[in-house]
Amino acid sequence: MAAWIACAVAVLTLTCVWVILGEQNNKNHRIQSEGIPFIDESRFSRYPAGVRTFIVRMMISGVAVEDIRFNSPDELGALVHQRDGVFSPDGGGAQYKKAFPHVMEAQKEGDWYFNMNIAWPGIGSNQADLVAYLPGVTQKICALENIGSDIEGVPELEQDISAFYKFNIVDFPSAPHVPPKEPLARVAQETLAGHLFGCFRDKSLGQYTYYHVLVER
Repeated sequence: MAAWIACAVAVLTLTCVWVILGEQNNKNHRIQSEGIPFIDESRFSRYPAGVRTFIVRMMISGVAVEDIRFNSPDELGALVHQRDGVFSPDGGGAQYKKAFPHVMEAQKEGDWYFNMNIAWPGIGSNQADLVAYLPGVTQKICALENIGSDIEGVPELEQDISAFYKFNIVDFPSAPHVPPKEPLARVAQETLAGHLFGCFRDKSLGQYTYYHVLVER
């Protein structure tokens, strides 16, 4: 019996490996066919994924998602409670970083935005989700990330919601952040429905923005 179980596990493992390799080969084929140069995308998307891990740890320790703050290292003194700061040594302890210049259209370091203003379709309920945004990425990076998320092409947002995603949840010395009770905007682009990360083009700005859901609500 033990030998049979071991054999079954080995077959299942090998099958999973072949599936993963097949998906990666299909992805690489799409990248080559669309003329996208190789970019180490794992380095690009690894950052918000890592921030998500720290947030999960904070929530497990008792910090409510509504209380999470993203004050940068030079703004930590304004936090009402240090334990609520993702980048605070006494909170999440995550490293504060900017995006690599080579993924940005301006070829300069890019600023990440972290907020809970927008409800994304097909993710969680109808509440706003906690999401990381990186406006200003290149079109090629945008297309590459969408291939990784199995999103067809680069969806375009007709409505201008940039004021809501270019926003950081932070406490200020005289004005602690008060989370909105309802989403300030809802994404109407159904091509993005159900995708936890990806990229879209803001039609009004002519700008490409990467997003990565940190907490579904």
